[in-house]
Order: sequence, then C-alpha cells, then structure tokens
Amino acid sequence: LHSFQAMRRSAGRISAVCFKNRSVCAPARTFVCGNSASSFRFAKVAQVSFNQVRGCGNFQQVSSPPPPPQANSAGSNNDTVLELGEDMVVSIGQYKGSVLVHIRQYYYDKEKTVRRPSKIGVTLRTRDIENLEKYFDDIDADLHRLSQETGDFAKQYDFTLAPNRKVSVHMHQSIRYVRFEHESPTGLKHVDLTVDQYGVLKNLYASIREQVAAFGDAVSQDATLYSVELSAYTTASLLRLGDKSFIDIRKKAAPQNQNAQQTQQQQQPTGSTRGSGISIRSSEWETLISNLQPLYAAIQAGDLNYQLQLNTNRMVSLNHYKEVWYIVIREYFTPKGSSQSLPTKKGINMRMEEWAVLADNMEELTTRLQASLQQ
Repeated sequence: LHSFQAMRRSAGRISAVCFKNRSVCAPARTFVCGNSASSFRFAKVAQVSFNQVRGCGNFQQVSSPPPPPQANSAGSNNDTVLELGEDMVVSIGQYKGSVLVHIRQYYYDKEKTVRRPSKIGVTLRTRDIENLEKYFDDIDADLHRLSQETGDFAKQYDFTLAPNRKVSVHMHQSIRYVRFEHESPTGLKHVDLTVDQYGVLKNLYASIREQVAAFGDAVSQDATLYSVELSAYTTASLLRLGDKSFIDIRKKAAPQNQNAQQTQQQQQPTGSTRGSGISIRSSEWETLISNLQPLYAAIQAGDLNYQLQLNTNRMVSLNHYKEVWYIVIREYFTPKGSSQSLPTKKGINMRMEEWAVLADNMEELTTRLQASLQQ
C-alpha cells in the first residue's frame, strides 16, 4: 500500500457507541507505512444486537434501494488432461491462483508428431463447473427434442453458467451439438461438443469436480501467507497469487455436525452460501480502512442506505436479516441491455462479532499486506 495519508484525514476520534452495560470506543494505534508513521484508529464494534443500543438517539431502519451501479491455454505439464474423443480435450489446472477448466479442440502439426491446442475452446471457472451439473437434464431434453429433426436448427435456450458464460444446444447439417460460449474481453469464444463428446463429459463430471477441488486445495495452501479466524465459520486470510496479494474473507466448508449446519443456516441471510467469499484487492482494502469512521457512523445510526464504493463493481453496505446485522462486501454486475446493477455470489456477509475480530486484526493484516506487496 503506497500511502495511508487518506486515513489520517478520515481518522478523527469516533464517538463512543453506547451499548447496554458497555461503551465501546476506538483505541488509537500507530501503523508504520514505509518511512513514515500514520496514527489512526480502528473502531471496535460491540458484539451485541443493535436492539440493545441506548443513549445514541432513536434507532430507525431506513429501507435501502437497489445498489447503483483469460486467456484460453492448453494444459501445462502439471495439468490434468481428460480426453472427450476426436481430439477434444478437457484440461484442469491453475493460473495465477485461479483453478481453470479448459475445453478445447486439439490438432496435429504438419509432421503429425505433436498435438497442439487450437483457438477453438473456452475456459470455465470453478463456479461454472458447479453450475453445469444442474443443467444436465435440461440439455438432455433439448438434445432429445432435436433427435428426430434434420437440417439446421438454432439454439432455443441459453443455460447460464455465469454472466459471460453459457451453454446451449443446436443442430448443424443434421448433427446435434452442445455449445459452450464465453464472452471474453477479446470477443466471443465457443466450442461445440458432439452428443458423444458431451456424454463422455457427463461421465467424467465427478472426476472433473474432484480434480478441481484438489487443485483448489493445493492453490489455497500454497497461497496463504497469514490467516485469522473471525468465527467458527469465517476466516480472513492474506493470499499471494502470482504477483498479486489479496485480503480474502471467506466462509469455511460446511461443518460435519448437523446441528451446527442448521445453526449457521439460521444465522445467515438469504443468498449466503458456505464457501462463499471475496478477495479484496490492495487498493480496495486501503479504501475500506480509510473510511471506517463513516461506516461506524452508519452502523450506529442503523442506516441501510449506507454504501461505500470500493471499485466500480464492488461495494460495502449494511444488511439486517432476522434481527441480525451484517456488514456486506459484495461484487455487482450489470446485465447486458440493463442499467440496473445486480448482486453476484461473490461476496461476504459478516456478523458484527465477526467484523469486531476483523477490526482487531486490521493492523496486522495491513502490515503483512504491505510487506507482501513490496516483495
């Protein structure tokens, strides 16, 4: 992080928040950035319900309006490669800390001694592979619909894996295909699987999921530089992926105890899933810790209209669900042809007690993040 002068401007003393049987205020701390020292305060959020607030004026909920607004590559030597037939290949690997699944057509060079990847193919991410399974029955039904047809038939439906990745079924010259499409920054990419290749892909699906999980575990272990538990279900970690560093806040895997699962489900607002989370870039982290005072003022006022823009498509806000308050950090996207931004699954809902632990560890996380960026 290059400078924390903005923190000095926004780090005025935060008024004590009066809670039942306690008062919580922000202790002063010193953070060394480069050759200079900036004094700022991390406000500690009390681990109690906002219904217990007293002495701070009337507490009112304000209804919130909707928020405003790869490279395809062949498998490396370390990638897992699975054959679909007729030189169609699925390769699983990682690139700069992200687990990727490539579906690509291969060809032989002029000497027919070396098989190389062609430009025909798409790259899927972990979430795309997870979403694919729920469309298998629909894809099968669409293939069956065309089984008695001949000629050319355009696709009728798009099965959405992600905002920019889709699957569809079409027929060309009486041959049925399952098409994977990816709208990348460099243009539309796609690959067509025959019915037989698609059948092999379905049969290999369990193996693909296992390999994706194995790569994910290996990447996570190699990339984690520092970690702190915010609760039994949530962890904040410093990750270094390639030449970039992030503060990653994420839900843990589902607990084995069924009662614990039910308890967590009751405490999480709708849309929160286990394993969900978000990796916060260094510039976004600086914006967050430079604007703690307005955030805590919004918490004290119970202002659901509060929004802090971390980036063009990332935002901090407050949420209230089943008498529990959350600080939400989430990524948004704007559908094509629409002006309304919608929330994605990439994000985290932190209870106030989880945020309190994060606030206590912000100085350590920031120091380690700065050291990682200087490596």
